[in-house]
Amino acid sequence: MLSFEMAANVQARLDVEIAQLAITLSSLKTQKNTFALISRLPTSILERIFICYARNKYFRPYTTRAWPRFKKMSDATWIGVLFVCRRWRHVALTCPALWSYLFVASPWWTEALLTRSLDSPLRIWAEFYKSDMALDFIARLALHTERLQECCLCFGITQSDVVSALSMLSSSAPLLRILKITNEKEDSGKHEPAEAVNDYVLFNGYTPMLRELELTNYSIPWWPGGLTNLRLRNLATPARLTMAELRVILARSPDLIQLHLENALRRSGRNSCQDCEKLHLPSLTRLSITAPFSEIIALLSCVDIPLAAQLRLQCQQINHLPADDFIPFCTFLSQWFGASTSFIPIHSLCITSSDDMKEMRFTFGASENAASPSWFSYMEDNEEVPLSVGFIPWPLRSKRGDDAIRDICQSVPLAHLKNIFLEDYCLSSTVWADTFWHLPELRYIELICKGLSDLIETLSIPSRPPLPNTEGPKGRGPRQVFAPSLEEIILDRIAFTDQIDGYDNIYADNLKVERLYRALARRQKEAGRKLPRLGLYRCSYLYKDDVEHLRCVVEHVERLGNSSIDECSSIDEDQENSEAFVAGEV
Repeated sequence: MLSFEMAANVQARLDVEIAQLAITLSSLKTQKNTFALISRLPTSILERIFICYARNKYFRPYTTRAWPRFKKMSDATWIGVLFVCRRWRHVALTCPALWSYLFVASPWWTEALLTRSLDSPLRIWAEFYKSDMALDFIARLALHTERLQECCLCFGITQSDVVSALSMLSSSAPLLRILKITNEKEDSGKHEPAEAVNDYVLFNGYTPMLRELELTNYSIPWWPGGLTNLRLRNLATPARLTMAELRVILARSPDLIQLHLENALRRSGRNSCQDCEKLHLPSLTRLSITAPFSEIIALLSCVDIPLAAQLRLQCQQINHLPADDFIPFCTFLSQWFGASTSFIPIHSLCITSSDDMKEMRFTFGASENAASPSWFSYMEDNEEVPLSVGFIPWPLRSKRGDDAIRDICQSVPLAHLKNIFLEDYCLSSTVWADTFWHLPELRYIELICKGLSDLIETLSIPSRPPLPNTEGPKGRGPRQVFAPSLEEIILDRIAFTDQIDGYDNIYADNLKVERLYRALARRQKEAGRKLPRLGLYRCSYLYKDDVEHLRCVVEHVERLGNSSIDECSSIDEDQENSEAFVAGEV
């Protein structure tokens, strides 16, 4: 029997042999892997794959308005290529561009990223909700500002700490192309305006390659030139721009493509640019402004906006303005659309109202297809919406409001209008008749919640001759009904008057289905044909028999989700069958 000491020696010798065999086996596996297809890729190709993988993981999970959130190391998944094989690790560690996508994890990783990236341009998209982390990271980053290409920083710390952090970025940034700074409060989740204009200059004022600048709740006294995208949101009142200051910024960026100003302009009056020469921005494709109405008019009057540009205007503080204040705005629309004959035809118009905010929004779309108003009214990036205008507050249901609606609509070429959406607003019959009567291509009207009473009144108006200059001198020509090509009317969430117990719903238009029947009957007699289609969606106090009666004057009636009672009807059958009812006045 072997002694304990001899057995230990044998085990040690066997361990050595096992280790040698493991090395031999590993060497054989390595030799085998070298003949695999993936292992025969040139180093340059493998580097490009790694870089594409890193870029995809760095930006893909986030929208253009969000920020990459690297809360822990596992979020930076592209560094996993280090642990696949010996060759991949070697290629990754010797590829500086792979480490140029900076993330916030720890001081050690910050130094590792900055060191391994060598001279590659740096990109940083990061959020900071701890002051010590922000100050440490930016202090290290400040030593490499000459390599910065994209710098997008979101802060949820105090204003003083934000100033302390950004003031470290005082060296030139000759490669910087994108700069975004957002200041928000972590505890409330709401944007907090800066208290004052900061008195330091970022990057020593030298950023010759900067093309995109975005500031949210933060202001700087330095405005670079040569920008293609400028986005300013919620600037503090002392830091907001006057129209003269904005003109200087725009004059230094003649190739501007997108301009977004939200609560960034200081009120200075409509006449602030009255004697100024117009600025030309031939490359502008999108203009989005949220500001007092007077400032929007001043900006539109001093900037030559290309007809191909998309306009998103949110006009504030209009309730106290004089009645003629809409004239300059309507004049701009007329001149803007009349500047060229190659503008995109307007096929859809959506007018929406919000009672709680007393807001009115006009959305002019190029789509020919009838769809829900939300399809184009609330999609700010929709390319088929060349013009969207909102007003806060709006003088609801007043003659001044009706006059403004008529003037705005008549300032836009609507000869090819096909669809009208009206949501939560009662458009007067005068506006219906004066603005939309003779539109030859109007085929679809949709009302949501309100507005049926005035539309019925318009449908009941007898046919009349064309407007002047539409069919020869003095408007001579055949008489026409309202919207002669009308094919479909959709009524959504319309509340009719309850006819069972005499109770009038307070949310109703105070009308009976009988009035709708009479109006469509008169239209049938005037036009010589029935309305092709009527949609009744989620309408209250609409009875099943009423729908059957409406089929006498409409080819196809579609009912969906309506509150109905089978055995009741609000239309007198004897009256319905009489010739006097069909031809009677409403």
